[in-house]
Amino acid sequence: MTYEAYEQKQTMELSKLDQAFHDIIIQASKNKQLMELLENIRTKIHYMRITMIKGEFYPSFVKEHEKLVGFLLEGKVEEATNSMKVHIQKGLRGVLMYIGKVQSR
Repeated sequence: MTYEAYEQKQTMELSKLDQAFHDIIIQASKNKQLMELLENIRTKIHYMRITMIKGEFYPSFVKEHEKLVGFLLEGKVEEATNSMKVHIQKGLRGVLMYIGKVQSR
């Protein structure tokens, strides 16, 4: 479903699917601070996500999500943790890249 939304350039649908994926992971963590943080920054994340979906690196995020889910389903905690770290770092680089492009306009 996610690949189809990306290929058909359904930005809003892809954004919703991406947000749902992250919400599931965060809720499953049962980390109250993380859940509260997400609520506090949800609007900003939504804006960045919609903007970044158009980026060339977004298809790899979809693959990373699938890989992470596989690790979680297989109970491979260390692999899931490492995969999530790489995913977060890549997302941060994407945000910084986007900010750099906006500032240079």
